[in-house]
Amino acid sequence: MQLILKFYSGLKFSKYQVIAAVVFVLFCILISFKLNLTNHIPLPTWKNAQGNAPQFLIKNAVSFTDTSIIDEKSILVMQIPSSGSGKVYIFDFRSSQLCGTGGCVYPMYHERGKLLLLLIANPNLPPKEDLIKISDTVNQGFPCLVITQNTTIYNMVSHIQYCYESGKYARFNESLTSI
Repeated sequence: MQLILKFYSGLKFSKYQVIAAVVFVLFCILISFKLNLTNHIPLPTWKNAQGNAPQFLIKNAVSFTDTSIIDEKSILVMQIPSSGSGKVYIFDFRSSQLCGTGGCVYPMYHERGKLLLLLIANPNLPPKEDLIKISDTVNQGFPCLVITQNTTIYNMVSHIQYCYESGKYARFNESLTSI
């Protein structure tokens, strides 16, 4: 150990070598931080629709059903960003009357008002499983979505990928994962 310390204590660095080393380390840290940010896909979260979605979209989403069974103040929305193709909004009505044995109704709209998908999904999932995730795959400017659902197989969930194709979201593939 003393030999190692003696070796390093004998090294002499010029002021410019120290500055170059510090600049190099800072450059490496910044590059790794930048790469980390560009590879990070934000997790979508449910927020109150009032104030987080255009009012006309909320009205569109509610219009396909009996408005007396929906409290507009309790509607949640998840905003999905795209690559320059506009935002996508998924609505959760939070109404048991819009749920059945297969799950609950989740309409997905483009920010211009076009219905892209009417999804029926069961939100009752095992812990640490998200109903909706954004995929790394992008098609026609829109990210694919992965919908997680329970299966009849013990300790297995299904991940169903929906991708944008020809003006709407369509089911693309499915995979099973153990939990």
